[in-house]
Amino acid sequence: EENREEHLEGLKTALTKFHEGFDPMVWKNFAERLHYVRGDFEQVSDYVKLAEYLKRFDPAESCTNKIFYMATAPNYFPKIIENLESSQVFDLLGDCWKRIIIEKPFGSDLESAKKLNQLVDSKFSEEEVYRIDHYLAKETVQNILAFRFTNGLFEKVWNKDFIDHIQITVAEDFGVENRGGYYDKAGNLRDFIQNHLLQLLALSIMQAPEDLSAEKVRDARLASLQSLKTYHDDEVEKNVVLGQYEGYQSEPKVDPNSKTDTFSALRVFSNLDNFKNVPFYLRSGKNLPTKAAYLNIVFKKSENFLLPDGSNLPNILTFHIQPKQSIEISVFVKEPGQEPKLKKVDLEFDYNKNFKTEIADAYEKLILDLIDGLQTFFPRSDEVETSWEFVEPILKKLDYLAIHVYEKGTWGPKESDELLKTDQREWLNNQT
Repeated sequence: EENREEHLEGLKTALTKFHEGFDPMVWKNFAERLHYVRGDFEQVSDYVKLAEYLKRFDPAESCTNKIFYMATAPNYFPKIIENLESSQVFDLLGDCWKRIIIEKPFGSDLESAKKLNQLVDSKFSEEEVYRIDHYLAKETVQNILAFRFTNGLFEKVWNKDFIDHIQITVAEDFGVENRGGYYDKAGNLRDFIQNHLLQLLALSIMQAPEDLSAEKVRDARLASLQSLKTYHDDEVEKNVVLGQYEGYQSEPKVDPNSKTDTFSALRVFSNLDNFKNVPFYLRSGKNLPTKAAYLNIVFKKSENFLLPDGSNLPNILTFHIQPKQSIEISVFVKEPGQEPKLKKVDLEFDYNKNFKTEIADAYEKLILDLIDGLQTFFPRSDEVETSWEFVEPILKKLDYLAIHVYEKGTWGPKESDELLKTDQREWLNNQT
């Protein structure tokens, strides 16, 4: 059984490996404040032991604020919350605050998400609940709103009159690794589409919030999620492509006959007037050519000039989310010389080049927000349930949808390309 010393040594090893600025003296001071109590999630007696241990940090007529971080397998969330209450851990709080942070996925479908919300709401107020989606804390993602609403040049053209379509890609260049047991029950739709990609889409199309308070920003995100057109039964197959990489069924802890999706591509529409008939293409998957995430705003083509080969290409605004964090727009200029030749060039803002400071990790930022009580970039309960409502028609047809096998290192099954070709469009594979 691991003890405190072994636990601290494991933390130190991880820090020295992943944090370049590791300082032994800072670690020494920090380690003195770290404690470890081993227990079984399902044993109430271990929670009682935890409560007894925590009492030493609450002197007479005083208390300490407490954060409960649910960084466990999702199936343990309800049991942990119930055992924390029954063991009277919450009774230690006195006048101090308690907060709970819950990792994704928040539920496995609409019904389970609602049940989990009901349980959480019975023990915590909404102001105490922080549902974490670390993509919302990435600098480029948070800059979508600032970029859209503070630059008049783009604010005026962010609508159906100028935007042809929007693409969102979140790609991983590895498989399920040691997470086969979890992933085979979840799949890509639950693991990425329902949370990360729908939140990115919500930020891309939401109306300007009344102010920058957490509730107003979350209200605006919710409105954009509610605007998404849900699929009727006969629309799912026309708008959704699911895939599975070769060899997935041989991965550890994966059912050898599994039909779990490791790749998803969706065509989505919104009822918002500003984006009427503008398609949004979402895709995400494992064992793709690169590990990257980016958002492409593809503008309508100019009606005036053609490139020398007779083509007419659009301007594209790209938000690079990872691995690099930057904003880039492609424009066309005349090449030097007598001939009227046009060339595509990219204008780029790069965080590392423009800001000479280290960019905090997304989880670092969210945990600091949690401590400060800032909920802007934590999805609210109604946002989570609305996202599940959108995905629900697809989940109900999972047993009937075709799972297209694709080769590792490719951009998914060819059916994903066909999804866009039917609209005379194609995926943009931003490799950086």
